[in-house]
Amino acid sequence: MNSQFLEEISNDVQPALDAIVGLADLLLDMQLPEEQRSYVEAIQRSGQDLAHTLSSVLDFARLQSGNFVPGFYPFNLRVAIEETLERFASEARERRTELTHYLSTNGSDVFLADGQRIGQILTHLVGDAVNRTIGGEIYLEGHRYNEADRCLIYLSVHDNGMALPPGLIQELNTSNSRKDQLEAA
Repeated sequence: MNSQFLEEISNDVQPALDAIVGLADLLLDMQLPEEQRSYVEAIQRSGQDLAHTLSSVLDFARLQSGNFVPGFYPFNLRVAIEETLERFASEARERRTELTHYLSTNGSDVFLADGQRIGQILTHLVGDAVNRTIGGEIYLEGHRYNEADRCLIYLSVHDNGMALPPGLIQELNTSNSRKDQLEAA
């Protein structure tokens, strides 16, 4: 599929997703019985997950076509990590899996980077770990490293679930190399 077609579909689907998530937010502000509240939370979570998936597909299409431009704006890494873990907390509990994290930022948790893309990466990594882990632990770790004119963020997800196939890891590394080449151009 070409990126223009995906953009057009997104323009049709995104308003409906926004309405679903927005209405779920309004319902959650009401006094609801616990069972109904859990249903609305599931609707809200599913709508958010679908919106993230749509965004990821569009980003991939833009990356493939050479039209991907990362944004750089202030975002709070600690909040992004906590929101990601919260998104998967219910599913992890159902799988008897503990979610923990550690973040060392040497000061500020706010960074100038593409927070949306970092959030997508965290969502994919943690979601994959939750899907592969039953009755174990998932540990998200983050560190900040300062260099002369910039800082680097190191993020890793450790779990005791099934390992990723080596071919997939190579494919991800190749995709990252292509992305770096596009950004350098």
